[in-house]
Amino acid sequence: MTVRQIIRLGICLAGLCCGPVSASETRAPEVELLHWWISPGEQAALQEIGKRVVQEGGVFNAIPMPNYASLRADVLKRLALGYPPAVVQWLGGRNIAELSNLKIIQSLPENGQEKPLRELLFPEVLGEVVQGETLVALPVVLHIQNTAFYNASIYRELGLEPPASWQAFIRQARHISAAGFTPLALSAEAWQLRMLFNDILLEVLGAEGFRRFYDETRAIASQRQALRTALDYFLQLRHFVDDPKQQRRWNETVALLARQRAAMLVLGDFVTAELMTAGLKAGDDFLCAMAPGSRAVMLYALDSFILLNVDEPYLQAGQQLLVDTVLNPQVQAAFSTRKGGIPVRYGVKADDMDSCTAERYRVWSQPETRKLQPPDSSSRLRLALLEQAVQHIWLEIGSVEQALEHLLHQLDD
Repeated sequence: MTVRQIIRLGICLAGLCCGPVSASETRAPEVELLHWWISPGEQAALQEIGKRVVQEGGVFNAIPMPNYASLRADVLKRLALGYPPAVVQWLGGRNIAELSNLKIIQSLPENGQEKPLRELLFPEVLGEVVQGETLVALPVVLHIQNTAFYNASIYRELGLEPPASWQAFIRQARHISAAGFTPLALSAEAWQLRMLFNDILLEVLGAEGFRRFYDETRAIASQRQALRTALDYFLQLRHFVDDPKQQRRWNETVALLARQRAAMLVLGDFVTAELMTAGLKAGDDFLCAMAPGSRAVMLYALDSFILLNVDEPYLQAGQQLLVDTVLNPQVQAAFSTRKGGIPVRYGVKADDMDSCTAERYRVWSQPETRKLQPPDSSSRLRLALLEQAVQHIWLEIGSVEQALEHLLHQLDD
């Protein structure tokens, strides 16, 4: 056995391998993928890619990791030992640059089965996966972070429509609460609170103000009045959750909506994967819209795969097969529907997607829609400080003025 075969055998014996392993080398194209998509909805989405790889005569070995930190450690260890994985799920931005600087990334081919990849991809996506003149990452799905979900049964029973602003939702919430339902599904986990606060910031600051807020060269004190308004909305929402101090996992937060215990949830469109896994149907059992106050602005993040330099021809062939598979319009539609995001490319038919995904894809494709990419947690100090501040405000602070002073102190001082 080669070193790689021994390692693969060990991985499979540990229960982490989804494909066959044998002493003899397979010559079929093989996709060896390390990833951290481990929730039931994420697994179902990934299998949309796996099924197509197998249909095209390939082997699909998807090796799950508990989280990004574990995956990153495993990849670096395998690189040091000389048997890199063929494909890894990887965070974007500076994280891709780190691998690129090590000269270990296999660049993507310029052309797919249809046309040049640069003509297929949305410009915002292309900007994330190109360094210099080289395509260094395979984009998989766009996630729209400012997405709101509504329990269709509760909203129809009460005769409500998705609110256009946070003030409108607060008015609705009083009505929902009086009817015996929890208005808002929410956890006191720092990152979930930060995503909610981002959506409120987007309404009160606008797109340009939101961008300035996250500019670490600027003090946020210049936005004092708008931040006072945002914190007022934020603290009012504490009255409309079942337990303000409960720190649930995100899928447990989603379950409140799915089980008709809560009317609304704002947590990013990846929520769709868990709702569909629970057997719910978009448009019938749950409704979706841009978060209140979004005003034709989308906050987005990109999921991508990195191809690493490998010597084996069957793994190189698997890399090419994966590129063609992931960017196939039918696979993009199926994967996006199961995962909850939207396709990364032009030319995907709305009829192939669920109603929520199709609507977000339509809004994204409109020229008047503005797209903003919030900083990711791996690279920005202000984001980390904001999470700490927002959680402390939510759990410990009662007044808007105290909350404002705490936020200014944490982020500016």
